[in-house]
Amino acid sequence: MRKCLTLILVFTLTLQYQLVFMNPTYGESDEDFHIVYVNVKSSADTAEVYPGSRRVNLKIDAVYQNVTPAKDVVGWLNTTVVPGIGFSSGSGSCSPARLLNGSFAENVSLNTYVTFEYLLDISEAVAPGSYNLTLKIAYSKNGFSWGEFKNITLIVWDYPPISLRVVDAYFSPSSYPGSVDTNLYIILENSGDSTITSAYFNLTDLDKFIVKNPRASTGLANKGDRFTIAFTGITIPPDANITTYNATINADCSARTEDGVVYNKTTTLTVPVKVEAPPPEQPIMLAAVNTLYNGEAAPLLPSARGVVLRIYLINRLPEAINAMNVSATLPGEITLRAVSGTYINGMASGGTCFVDLTVDVDPKTDWSKRYNGTLKITYFKIISGASFPMNQNVSFPINVESHHSHVPELALVEAYWGYPDPTPAYSISRYMPLTLRFTNIGRYPVWGVIVNASSTELKPIKDSEACAPSVASGGSCTAVLYFDINTTAPTVPVNVHTNYLFMEFGTHIKVSRSFMDVLPVESYPASESILSLLSAGWQNGWNVFPNTSNATYQVTLANRAPHSLAGVNLKLKLPNGITSKGQSEATAYIEGPIRSLATFTASFTISVGNVSTGGCKANLTVDCILLSGGPGVGRVEEFTVHIPINNDDLALEVLEARWYEGTVGPYTYGAHLIIMVRNVYVDGLRGAVLELELPKGFRNAVDNSSRIIAMPLSVQLPQQLEAVNLAEVLNAFLSAQYASPAQVYSRGDILTFMASLNIFDVEIGNHMFNGQLSYIDAWGGNRQIALTVPVAVLGKAGYIEVVIDPRISVRSRYVNTTLTLVNHGSTPMYDAYVVVSPYQTNPILIASPAINHIERISPGGTCTIPLTLAYNPLGFYAQTGAASYITHGPVPLMVSIFYRDAGGYYRAFNNSVTVVVEPFIELAIRSVKAAGTNVSSTVTGTLINYGSSTAYRVEVELKIGDTVASENVGDIGPGEEVAFRVDIGNYNETAVLTVRYYNIFNEADTKEMSITITKREEAAPTTAKEEGWPIERWIITAGVMVFLAVAALLIYRMTKKTRIVGSTPP
Repeated sequence: MRKCLTLILVFTLTLQYQLVFMNPTYGESDEDFHIVYVNVKSSADTAEVYPGSRRVNLKIDAVYQNVTPAKDVVGWLNTTVVPGIGFSSGSGSCSPARLLNGSFAENVSLNTYVTFEYLLDISEAVAPGSYNLTLKIAYSKNGFSWGEFKNITLIVWDYPPISLRVVDAYFSPSSYPGSVDTNLYIILENSGDSTITSAYFNLTDLDKFIVKNPRASTGLANKGDRFTIAFTGITIPPDANITTYNATINADCSARTEDGVVYNKTTTLTVPVKVEAPPPEQPIMLAAVNTLYNGEAAPLLPSARGVVLRIYLINRLPEAINAMNVSATLPGEITLRAVSGTYINGMASGGTCFVDLTVDVDPKTDWSKRYNGTLKITYFKIISGASFPMNQNVSFPINVESHHSHVPELALVEAYWGYPDPTPAYSISRYMPLTLRFTNIGRYPVWGVIVNASSTELKPIKDSEACAPSVASGGSCTAVLYFDINTTAPTVPVNVHTNYLFMEFGTHIKVSRSFMDVLPVESYPASESILSLLSAGWQNGWNVFPNTSNATYQVTLANRAPHSLAGVNLKLKLPNGITSKGQSEATAYIEGPIRSLATFTASFTISVGNVSTGGCKANLTVDCILLSGGPGVGRVEEFTVHIPINNDDLALEVLEARWYEGTVGPYTYGAHLIIMVRNVYVDGLRGAVLELELPKGFRNAVDNSSRIIAMPLSVQLPQQLEAVNLAEVLNAFLSAQYASPAQVYSRGDILTFMASLNIFDVEIGNHMFNGQLSYIDAWGGNRQIALTVPVAVLGKAGYIEVVIDPRISVRSRYVNTTLTLVNHGSTPMYDAYVVVSPYQTNPILIASPAINHIERISPGGTCTIPLTLAYNPLGFYAQTGAASYITHGPVPLMVSIFYRDAGGYYRAFNNSVTVVVEPFIELAIRSVKAAGTNVSSTVTGTLINYGSSTAYRVEVELKIGDTVASENVGDIGPGEEVAFRVDIGNYNETAVLTVRYYNIFNEADTKEMSITITKREEAAPTTAKEEGWPIERWIITAGVMVFLAVAALLIYRMTKKTRIVGSTPP
């Protein structure tokens, strides 16, 4: 119902609105209503409204000026002409006229004041300014509808400006020039008409001050509130003046008017802030001044370079000095090169630091004067995270010492002829070395020692030398000078001068010393050079054979002269048949020098022709220069030497030729012949090739020719072939590589050759293989030696036939037969062992004896061995892929024959024979026991099947007289045993036990056995006698009773105690 009334009211008002605005106005044109006052109030009851104001109260007062009363007065406010101005929620464009007391004006008479009220929302998009709204006052008069239009002016004010008053501004914690990381604090007051909800400040200009963090912010600041903003990380330049600076700050504020309109506005602040002068103080005092060089204490001397003046400072303040900057002012004689030290890090409260001044001192500095220097110190103090510089000057003394007490002394300690050892000097000696040795007897080392010597009796060749770069204290140096002796006087005076530098403690001072010494001059007793022939022969002691080219012959001589030799020219006159490079004379030259008493060796390249072996004589001429000084003295001496030549006919010998298959016989193919040749006295043999001509019946298995060419192998033959596996050794030889052509064989080495041969119809015995072995000797010559190789053909065993008696058939547990061996080879078999063994793990047949020994089996001969075959009932063959087993059928036996052939090699041969095991049943009755009484008998025992087939449906029958009893045992397989028991209601001393069974072919068979039954005597019943308890049982019973009594007593006492304690009053 209420919804219906609301709809009707809305419809009526809408229709009335349309009629009022669409119908023309009737009546007089004079103004009936006059606008008296337009009152605009914000939601905060203020006169100013702004873009974004909500629920603005617009109150229009009008007076009625007509004498005719008006009814149904309604004010229609049109805001559509101003976009962005609308009506608030719960308010509309229609407002009925109200009297001043707030009641509705139903009849409006002359001079009656009425009021129209509206709630407006002003959008933020409305720009500040004055806007005209249209108010239509609709009413009825004399039954007619009237309407008047009025202009209503609405002023939208601009947002209030942001007004911030600077209350105070200061730097903290430091406001001095040079301050680092200080802060700028500004106290502001909100003097505007709005509430600042938040504000962001940007410090844009502070007279070139460095500001790390130029931004600050604040939160809510109501009208009249004060707040503080801080800009951190400000650095005041060291050259800043002690004055006031202006800081320019841009503020971006978010404000809220009194009626809740939020807006953003910016403003610029100019804030004066003062830079103050630091307070005066003298916190640093001088502690000590030290002089250092290379980190150690040192005096300060004239000409010093790189000396450090270490100045220790003390912080007198109770607070730390965090950093320092030091500059120094020094006298003109001292030059500052660098400043360093620990002062950079400052000083703790009451702490120390030092300043290192690296200085150079003028060489002309007057050490008798006293000098002073000044440190200009700028230090930094840190207060609450901010630092600022302070200045102070500190004066310190500089002491320059005299160098005379520090310069070391260099003394001449040795002067002699020769180097490095003393050498006699003669009156005609030239280029004679003079050795001068000096020692530093001072406290400090000297540098750049230069020695100079002179004498009127000597001709200088080298009269000065740099003795040593440096000489440590107590050290020495040696100078070697050279002179020609030009006097016959026994002594020569020599003047020696030394110049050196003193460079300790960074100084550079030149020092000179002079000495005089007298040296002896001796007369030389001998003037001849003597050569001694020590040895002569071929290089390395190698043998040389006729027809050898370019062999090296060496001669070793000794210099026995007191002087060295140089330019040695040797000539060797060769005999007939021996040449050197096509000439009959060999020459050699040695440059030298060869010191006195030293040896030297000369080499000659010689070719030996087809000369007789043994040796020959040759003449050696030696022409040399004796280095006695200057150009020296020439000497010529002659010697006779021996040139040995050996015979190479016996240089190589054949050691052995064997077959690696052991022994071979006629019609053997691919047999491997191993030939071993020993190098007797050929030096450096390499590139060996053996060529042999094969006799009749032998052919090369490679190309079927009658000639073999072999090269040595790279493996060695084992010493005892009997102890190794011949097949493995043969495989090793067959897989071995040929020896490298660069491989060298020395004297005594064994060369092993292998050839593969086919042997045809040849006789048993030795055969001679003739040929030659060619090689490269140590001198690089190609040589050949004839060889004869004896090869033995002893025959081979070959195939061994094994035959067993074909009539044999295993139908019982033991079968006797014979085993026949036939040697089909061409050589006897010696010391043979014949082993007969089964193939399978669980053998069916076992041969006895398993091993037989035969002394000899001739070629083509036979040997018969008696053999017993025992059937094993537990043996079987497992079928492949099946779970069943076979216990009869063809059974293979392996026959292994181990023997030695004619060469003594141990060999083995395996063969096999097959024996047929037929299915048979052999039941044995074991462990038979028979006993009985007058009315019954019982027989027990065990049945064992020793056969190869299963006994089916086995039945045991016991017969006593005409009484028969039986028991069905079942099937008994090969090797199985089954126990039986037969009870019969009769007794007799003898009985017949019969076993009936069926074989695999369902054939019945029986086995009978007579047994004797033992009669048992029946025992009379006896009355059981009560047996008394043994003593042990009485002891146990007594112990248990005692234990129970003691336990009962203890329990009783505990119970009684508990009762007494529980009944005691509290």
